[in-house]
Amino acid sequence: MRATLRLLSGQRQPMIRFVGKRHPTHHADPTPQTHPAAPAPLPNTFASYRQTAQQHGPLNKPFHSLGTAPAPGRIGAQPASALGDVRPARGEAWDRNELPARFRRRPLTPAEIEAVESGGASVYA
Repeated sequence: MRATLRLLSGQRQPMIRFVGKRHPTHHADPTPQTHPAAPAPLPNTFASYRQTAQQHGPLNKPFHSLGTAPAPGRIGAQPASALGDVRPARGEAWDRNELPARFRRRPLTPAEIEAVESGGASVYA
């Protein structure tokens, strides 16, 4: 009932009270700057960043144009068999099923399957 009376009064007073006047930040500098916690050697331009960036290969070398053969050292220039052994190193695994049994995913029980299929309703029934 109090909420209705408060709404009918037409005046809303916020519950948060700020101390003092509002102080807009006039001293803020709009020029972009690096974050104080950023690593020190940041590139000055995007072009200088691309010279050293790696994402599935170097970013500074463009792919071959359509219809032409790739240059040596580029993607697809040599067959995969020429790249050498691709097996994982000792202690590494590429698939969860290659791990020891204690790290593998446990199979779901029939009760868990039923709980998932019923949206959890069978747990309380």
